[in-house]
Amino acid sequence: MLQAQTELKASSGERSSRASTVEFHYEPIFWLRSFSVLAYEQLARQPGGANAAFLQELSKHQLEKLDLAAIETAFKAQHRLRSPVFVNAFPATLERLAHRLSITDENLQQRIGLEANEDVPLDHLIHCITRYPDLWWVVDDLDLRPDALDTVANPFLRTIPLTVKFHSSSTLNQAAERFDMNLLPRNWTVIVEGAKPPMLDTLKQRGVNFMQGRDLGYKQANITGTQFLI
Repeated sequence: MLQAQTELKASSGERSSRASTVEFHYEPIFWLRSFSVLAYEQLARQPGGANAAFLQELSKHQLEKLDLAAIETAFKAQHRLRSPVFVNAFPATLERLAHRLSITDENLQQRIGLEANEDVPLDHLIHCITRYPDLWWVVDDLDLRPDALDTVANPFLRTIPLTVKFHSSSTLNQAAERFDMNLLPRNWTVIVEGAKPPMLDTLKQRGVNFMQGRDLGYKQANITGTQFLI
């Protein structure tokens, strides 16, 4: 894997007082009908860790450092993987990462999806997309956002070719959905997260084209390369 061994040290008085070493893993996002790869999501993990729970313990300063390390690593990863890479962004650094991506060459911009965390407020999301409309914008966990209905109904966002992510439970359980997926604009691309093999036929019937999930039997990309410390 591409190990951005990122030693994150909190400033005094901040939430975490420990340094955290972070490495990036790459989970494939598949075209449901052919299983070809659309892109990889870049996931921050501790060495040997399987989830991102440790992120909750990082200070704001550490998260900012992590986001900046993530996008610089993604530039290298997309070349090594020969595929686009989605980079997660927290509210505090979304605009900074968008600016960093906007000053790269146009071809590279089209190979990095900037994935806005579900905690990014709707007005800030709209502000960033308005300022940097040519980037590949991804809205993570749309079904979990507190302003999900407002996000879907927003007239400006409905004109933007967004990529949006839903959890498989929301997609499969129509009664539990917070809104009808048929109301999504036709120019939005939907990716279902947490997909499992028994769900595939149902997802196809629901018109889902893209999926990702660690239970699909495909290993995360294992690439070697750059290491750095911040």
